[in-house]
Amino acid sequence: MKSSPHSFLRLHVEDQDKISDPLQSLPGLESLAQRFEDVTGWTLKFRETAESYRRRLDDRGFEESLPQGKLTIDDMSAKLPAGKSACHRVRCEELVDSINDLLGQLESSRSEIWKRDAELATAVPVVQPAEDDQHIASRLQASLNAALESTGAQAAALYVLNDATNELTLRSSVGLATHEFAGRTRPLQGALADLEALLGHAVVIEDTELLRHWNPPEDFPSAACVPVSSATTPLGTLWVFDTENRDFSSEQTNLLEIVAGRIAAELEREVALAQGAESSEYQKELAQARNWQEAKIPNKPPLLEEVEVRGWTQQSGILGGDFHSWTTLPDHKLAVSLGDVQAPMFEAGLGAANLHALVQCHSEYQSSPGQVLNRVAESLWAGSMGDQFASLLYGILDLETRELQFSAAGFVGAIHLSGSKTEILTDSLAPLGGDPEAYYSHMTRQLSPGDFFLAFSDGVRHRLATVGFGHEDQQLAEQLRHAQPRRSVEMIEQIQQWLQLDTAPDPRFDMSLLVLRGR
Repeated sequence: MKSSPHSFLRLHVEDQDKISDPLQSLPGLESLAQRFEDVTGWTLKFRETAESYRRRLDDRGFEESLPQGKLTIDDMSAKLPAGKSACHRVRCEELVDSINDLLGQLESSRSEIWKRDAELATAVPVVQPAEDDQHIASRLQASLNAALESTGAQAAALYVLNDATNELTLRSSVGLATHEFAGRTRPLQGALADLEALLGHAVVIEDTELLRHWNPPEDFPSAACVPVSSATTPLGTLWVFDTENRDFSSEQTNLLEIVAGRIAAELEREVALAQGAESSEYQKELAQARNWQEAKIPNKPPLLEEVEVRGWTQQSGILGGDFHSWTTLPDHKLAVSLGDVQAPMFEAGLGAANLHALVQCHSEYQSSPGQVLNRVAESLWAGSMGDQFASLLYGILDLETRELQFSAAGFVGAIHLSGSKTEILTDSLAPLGGDPEAYYSHMTRQLSPGDFFLAFSDGVRHRLATVGFGHEDQQLAEQLRHAQPRRSVEMIEQIQQWLQLDTAPDPRFDMSLLVLRGR
């Protein structure tokens, strides 16, 4: 007697041929085609592009986007009465082209709305309610119980991939021995059923004894395995086991996939909550660091009869590498500084704090600006691996003689406006920390009543060039001469207008200004 073959293994693969009719997803299109046929005698057909059809299918057979295509005249209508001729086809095709133009605009608008609605859904923050005290272990257990109820199986287990994606770890189970609950791991290599499931297929093993090479994780007569995954990342596998040889229907495997989706959502929710809490703490620490850095930058100028001092600093991010500062010294003198550390946000913030501290430290015992810069350069070189560079201008103004001594390094700029004379005082110099043999000397200028001394960081140059003002220091000096500011604050406000901070508020560059005006 000839025995019929039995299938003890079955793979459930989504049918990718099931895709919605484009006419059904575009409201009014079917009615339009019918009216066109009644009036012209020609039938219309929507022809979807091959690219649109492929895009509407993902690996699991689900539609991903709206259909795109165009209407074309297909054939003469079979409903055309005898003896009546159809309208001129060329004229009808012109009409169809106009309809396609409108249809293209409609498809584009609907696609944008479709995307925006989904993006708005992602904007909802993941918040854990205060009364939600249920642990993730309880929610996973509930999901596994739902898997058992929907399939009539006796045991279920969740296996999660490790970070290296080479092992599966038992994270939750129902119906297994308690000792199995110890985070037991098994290698992914050789776990054929899990590998097949992670490819997106549901695996049903009716008789595990005959199909032992599929390597089910537990010793049960029959089992089913479905993938647990997010939209882009495989997370693990969900197994259900039965104490008898049996089949799991397509409806039951579909229910298992729904449960697996719920488990994936629970896992991602926990990750999102943890990341949200970590991000919140991170933002608080960043805000504290920003407040600390801003507190180090003076905002109240000294009240001096001989000179008017103003400064302005704006960082490109929460932290930045620019600063300005002033300090009154003994013997009726004023020390001013402007620094610029060009580096990524955190490195720039730390570098600026370090540079500012070094300036304050060495200015306590060095009498000239050039000596201060040399000592700062040596400290930067000795305390780094040769990868910390900084620009700095440091000056000392004798309030009695109005003599300003200053020294500069790197890419800071300085302009002296005295009467009808305009002088560019700095050029591209070696930055601090870049050359251990670099030597910095100082220059001397007289700051008479009505004279201006302007120092600015390299970010100001870049910003002015970005907005079309110009990159050369001479251009800035000529424009300032033409603007004729009368006070230090007016000069800063004028430069801020040229920087166009109101129309394009994102600076992209750390920027600092320091202005001295003789009285």
